[in-house]
Amino acid sequence: MGSLRSSGRPYSGRSHVSKAREEARRRLYETACTHRFAGGLLQQRREVYRVDDDTYFVEIKGGPGTHRLRYRLAERVWSTDDR
Repeated sequence: MGSLRSSGRPYSGRSHVSKAREEARRRLYETACTHRFAGGLLQQRREVYRVDDDTYFVEIKGGPGTHRLRYRLAERVWSTDDR
């Protein structure tokens, strides 16, 4: 059995991780829907498709052409900043 919270219920770190992941997914969706891809692009239409819980495919139709982007949720596992 894990340690107990002050409420007497077992503590599970998963709820914190779950909340952080849901927040990341919410921000990913928001970015896919609103990110300005190119300053000179006159967006006429944007279509956002959910590929899975962690990936969105975006098609932006505008001025000179169509741009297709993929936004994916990823966890950084290592960086030179981690030293």
